[in-house]
Amino acid sequence: MRRRLPIATHAGRRPAAWPVVALALIVCLLGSSERAHGQNVSANPTASPAQEASADAGGSRQQVLTMKDLGANSPIRLLGVEGEGSLPFSVRRDEKVTGAKIDLSMAYSPSLIPELSHLSVLLNGEVIGSVPLQKDRASGDTATLTIDPALIRSDNRLLFRFIGHYTLGCENPLDPNLWMVLSNGSALTLQLQKLPLANELSLLPAPFYDPKDMESLTLPFVFSGQPSATTLQAAGIAASWFGSLASYKGASFPVSFDAVPSGNAVVFATDSEKPAGVPLPALNGPTISVVPNPGNPQAKLLLVMGRNPQELLAAADTLALASGTLSGQTQTVGNPEIPERQAYDAPRWVPMDRPVRFGELVPPADLQGVGLTPGLLTVNFRTAPDIFVWGNNGVPLDVRYRYPAGTGVNLGDSRFDVSINNSYLRSLPLTEENSIQQLKNTLSPDFVLNDQTLLIPPYYIFGQNQLQFYFKLMPFENPTCLGVLPHRVEEAIDPDSTIDLSKADRFTSLPNLAFFVNSGYPFTKYADLGQTAVVMPDQVTPVDVQVYLTVMGMMGDSTGFPVARVTVVNAAAVDQVADKDLLVLGSASRQPLVARWGGNARLQAEGGRLRIASSSTLDRIYNTLDPNAQQERERVDQLLAQQGDNLATLIGMESPLKSGRSVIMITGASPEKQLTVLNAFRNRDLNPLIQGDLMVAGTDHVASFRIGQEYTVGHLNPVTRIRWWFGNSPLLLILCTIVGVLVIALVAYAILSRIARRRLSGWPVV
Repeated sequence: MRRRLPIATHAGRRPAAWPVVALALIVCLLGSSERAHGQNVSANPTASPAQEASADAGGSRQQVLTMKDLGANSPIRLLGVEGEGSLPFSVRRDEKVTGAKIDLSMAYSPSLIPELSHLSVLLNGEVIGSVPLQKDRASGDTATLTIDPALIRSDNRLLFRFIGHYTLGCENPLDPNLWMVLSNGSALTLQLQKLPLANELSLLPAPFYDPKDMESLTLPFVFSGQPSATTLQAAGIAASWFGSLASYKGASFPVSFDAVPSGNAVVFATDSEKPAGVPLPALNGPTISVVPNPGNPQAKLLLVMGRNPQELLAAADTLALASGTLSGQTQTVGNPEIPERQAYDAPRWVPMDRPVRFGELVPPADLQGVGLTPGLLTVNFRTAPDIFVWGNNGVPLDVRYRYPAGTGVNLGDSRFDVSINNSYLRSLPLTEENSIQQLKNTLSPDFVLNDQTLLIPPYYIFGQNQLQFYFKLMPFENPTCLGVLPHRVEEAIDPDSTIDLSKADRFTSLPNLAFFVNSGYPFTKYADLGQTAVVMPDQVTPVDVQVYLTVMGMMGDSTGFPVARVTVVNAAAVDQVADKDLLVLGSASRQPLVARWGGNARLQAEGGRLRIASSSTLDRIYNTLDPNAQQERERVDQLLAQQGDNLATLIGMESPLKSGRSVIMITGASPEKQLTVLNAFRNRDLNPLIQGDLMVAGTDHVASFRIGQEYTVGHLNPVTRIRWWFGNSPLLLILCTIVGVLVIALVAYAILSRIARRRLSGWPVV
């Protein structure tokens, strides 16, 4: 949860003169324009209102990025006498910065001495300002610093350096009184001016997507009237490519029919489907072109075209898989050969057949830290979430880690913690008293190298994962009270550390909506979605198509591969794709499958609204045995009834057409309510709450339930399958045990009775 810091609005007092002089000398030495006043530091406007209006007319815009947008998911904590934290940001290559400022909200220890404590902000190594820390504003302070646009490059790094002292006498450099917190609601504001780009395919994906853009991608798609299923398939391929490029930033694709938006957009056209208002060149085959937007010369249109639907598919495949080979303003392309994907071979998923080195997942520089508490060192990786490991075996994680040797660090009081997805795993030792470790220390006296193996419980591994490593090194207490920390303390995770999924099986219980919203599973089991069909309403609206394209972008982000083999059909043709996993889109009143298949999820549609279906005889028996289940069903039914025209829901079930296949429905009381469901996917706070087989979404909340039957997918060896079956059916295990005991007792009784009869009859007992 974001921590909101109180913000004071009154001015602080002016500090004593000598620290101001000292700071001024530092400023002179650094050659900066640093300001050090007792009041909040404020910026002069970079342009007058008239100038700003003129700039807007010339293609300028203002971009506001919070620290959370830059990657600070929680407030930034700066500790010790010299605490540091940094954040990166970048600027699109088709824009230049004409003005910038940073607005800071902060709180800090009231024990700090104002004359000796301050916060300095640096950009790319240059000081842009310094903020004094006054006692009477410790509970909440604000500051605004102006940034010289000349300091801003395409890739930049903001550095926050906290200098803190709480006493003039003996001082512990890591005393709890030495702290400062920067709110991650603090904001960087940039004034940006558009730069012209040529109509050139070799610049793709620019200007439609720029990897330097810090914001999520919003890219309109344009179609004629009612786009055909093949046109939608081609558009889905393009959307998955852009979604893969945007990755964690997210992507959405607003849709218009026969109307061109004023900004950059992607247009799909064939001889029979020509959007109004878009001049098209003569076509000789699959064609891709970049042209100016007729309504705004500073924006561009990406035209994906073909004389017929199959040529349009070829153009979309080329755009997604071979855009780097394109050049010129317009190019006629061929029909690329795309080999079929194998299960679980998505480019962004870690291999399952061998241990994977950390160095394959992140640059080695990301595994290095500086300082006694360098912050989290992280390793991100993706996989399908259907990992199964029986019992307490777990997924092996071999961690090799280095830290400084010598007398400056008290390794006995220090710690090194390992977590995954914010779940604590284990604290690894920083010292080992054995001959092997002593030999290692002798061979490398400047640092200590340890190697530890731990097991990750499989239920901690999702589609998108983050391994987290946290060093907290403690210095020895200094009896001479010099207050000096060990110099240049460095720690690192060795790139040869590994995670090994090769011993895990692929098996899980479905439906599980968490799998879908985090990794697109089970559809992304095949990266090209070759075993997936999307079922659209008979008459699609722009919102229906937008939902479809946005989900395809999510799939591309998950796998890193375009959805080259996805199938698009309407409800009438769903029997033709019975052997596929099905993604059903459309409002409850316009998508007939919601009413037809709702019973499989124990739901029923009434006038475009959903309710809990009437209980079957088997359900009533279960409810009698478990009254809580009946109360849960009543609670869900009441919630669905309360939603009414605001209903927005995500439903999972086993396919009614083929066992073992999955159906995911995104639906609601109206087409627009489907967007409410998608917004819940992208909300960092709501996303972890999506579970079970039914999710009801609101604008700022979700409710998840399990109301239907589970089914299994994947394969286990026979012995493990039996163990799993009994492990998930304790009543059946008890019954089988009782039956087994009775059978053994009866057999033993028969044998003993026979022996007794032989003895009584005088026959020898053999």
